[in-house]
Amino acid sequence: MDQNSEAAPEPTANSKFWRSPVGKLGLLAICMYVVLVSTPLIPIPLSYGLRLLLAASLLATLVLAGLSVGLIVQGARLQVSAVQELGLLVVSAGLWFGLARLATLSHLHRLLVTPLATVMFLLVCLWLGRVISRLFRDRSILLPVCAAAAVVDIFTVYAGPTGIMLEKHPEFVESLAMAIPQIGSAVGGEGLAGLSVANFIGLGDFIFLAAFLAAGARFGFDLARTAGVVLLLVAVGMTVHIVSPIAIGIPLLPFIATGFVVANWREFRLSAEERKAVAAGVLLIAALVLVMWLLFGRT
Repeated sequence: MDQNSEAAPEPTANSKFWRSPVGKLGLLAICMYVVLVSTPLIPIPLSYGLRLLLAASLLATLVLAGLSVGLIVQGARLQVSAVQELGLLVVSAGLWFGLARLATLSHLHRLLVTPLATVMFLLVCLWLGRVISRLFRDRSILLPVCAAAAVVDIFTVYAGPTGIMLEKHPEFVESLAMAIPQIGSAVGGEGLAGLSVANFIGLGDFIFLAAFLAAGARFGFDLARTAGVVLLLVAVGMTVHIVSPIAIGIPLLPFIATGFVVANWREFRLSAEERKAVAAGVLLIAALVLVMWLLFGRT
């Protein structure tokens, strides 16, 4: 070894913090806030047409979806007791409710405070999902839970309460979802008053994602691989929804559940017959999404 070479500097306490799950969670929360605030302030010239607007909206949606999944992954890795989870859930819910009320005071408050409320909303989903994950005592229970959650989500969106609320009371659905702002909507002729929402990702999607990932962390699953596959399938679902002429929302939980199962296929230690049954179930869920989307989604 070269005696003139200098030893690598020891990482500082500050750098160690930002590399920890808590630090990464904080960094992702900050990034989410910046993206949520800046997205409606990015000017999109209307002269470029609707296609550019759709592409920009899709990009903003996928970036925010990626940050959200990353935040929940880091939260799933935290070593937190059940009592601490409940305490953090209560605190996050209180902050979410307070910030959501504060955001209604003015257009400027909506621009600057709503993103903070959105971050708190994700933390509520994270802690609630972690609490629910404690019910999963064995990894084998995750397969039927994923299947049941996916099927229920399909019918609630297309033929159940979620679909009805989307049609009759969309403002209520908006209050229980992560709102993705329309790119450039706050820099038009109306200014901040024109700020609008492009897409929503619902409460249940994030809660179940957090529950699956927290259980996966406990059972030793590869969370990075899981997050990558889930995000890929969610991106497919969101892309289809944004570029299609069908107006109604698309359920994301089937994409999340399928991604979780596919990414951790070998972890479930199934027999050959059980693997065939699960594969058939995944295909059935995909067919249900397509059929319900075609039957109930047309304007």
